[in-house]
Amino acid sequence: MDKPTWNRVPAFVRTTYRDWLLVAFLVAYSQLEIWLPELAVGVSNDPESRGLRAALALPVFFPLAFRERAPLASGMAVALAVLPGAVIVAPSGALSILAAQLLATYTMASRLSWQWALAGLVMQIVAIQPRQTDPANVAFASIFFGSIWVAGRLVQTRQRDVGKLAARAAELENARNELVGIAVAEERGRIARELHDIVAHAVTTIVIQSQAGDGLIARNPERAHESFVAIEATGRQALRELRTLLGLLRTYDDLGPLSPQPEIGELRQLQASFELSGLRVELEISGELSGLPVGISVAAYRIAQEALTNALRHGRAQVASVFILSCRDRLELTVIDNGSASPSMPIAFGHGLIGIRERATMYGGTFRAGPRAERGFEVAVTLPLGSNR
Repeated sequence: MDKPTWNRVPAFVRTTYRDWLLVAFLVAYSQLEIWLPELAVGVSNDPESRGLRAALALPVFFPLAFRERAPLASGMAVALAVLPGAVIVAPSGALSILAAQLLATYTMASRLSWQWALAGLVMQIVAIQPRQTDPANVAFASIFFGSIWVAGRLVQTRQRDVGKLAARAAELENARNELVGIAVAEERGRIARELHDIVAHAVTTIVIQSQAGDGLIARNPERAHESFVAIEATGRQALRELRTLLGLLRTYDDLGPLSPQPEIGELRQLQASFELSGLRVELEISGELSGLPVGISVAAYRIAQEALTNALRHGRAQVASVFILSCRDRLELTVIDNGSASPSMPIAFGHGLIGIRERATMYGGTFRAGPRAERGFEVAVTLPLGSNR
């Protein structure tokens, strides 16, 4: 037979060490009030009734150990335990008894519905002075206990509001994550479409070059050799792009008509198109851009396009600067604008920035975006070239 475990004990029985410490403190203080009243804050009692008072006080405090898990039962038990002492020995005015009743009242008000909490309040008022006929004393007790009851109700209302806000925040966070996931999926589909076009164009070039080389083998072997060298280079490039395409792990149905993708060499045309839209673009290129892998060249163009679009549409910038540095092992691209962004503004990762991040990550690069210290927004991307160049 399995041994019983603590988890199998009913919830209303389980309690914490803090509750038992509270009970132990109140029990000790109640006995101090009875036996050494000069050392406690309370009303001095008749020495002849000390033993009876000590015995009647003990059951008052133990129900408080279960006030968090069973507030109604605990409050009723406290009131019923106070009643015999108040009837037999008359109200003592002991601070420990009053504290026990106030704790029970507050717990019921903060945990139960207002109907049950109100019933618990009435029980505590009746229990502390069952023989009281003076309306002034009854009114004072009602106001005193009622204040604690109102405090408990306010705490319950606040806790409920906080819970609703937390649930709403969780819903918004889940919705945001879903939107980010959708944006990532859409951007990967777009990148896959572009890489599909690149690979298809490379394969088409291979076919044309192979046909030309086959016809030149007999008539012009040197030109035929050049054709086959071009086929080899184009095939290797297509394989690299195809590996990247397969790495996206993205299925898409309608590829649409094939069309050549814009590359980094066409940034001058991109610059002119944005200037027609009202954004003055300053373009600074350092290094040699020829010989870049086609996929990276397309990615760099798209990154610059997305960053400039964000500067114009969201940042409301008038001027943007595009800096490109082409090294042997990497390509660095930075876009800076003079838009309305400030360091205190949070970064909103919309589709544009998510797309830039996805393109950089796909090629093993780095991505950084955020407001500048003085004014405007900055997007910085580094794309490693490695053995691709």
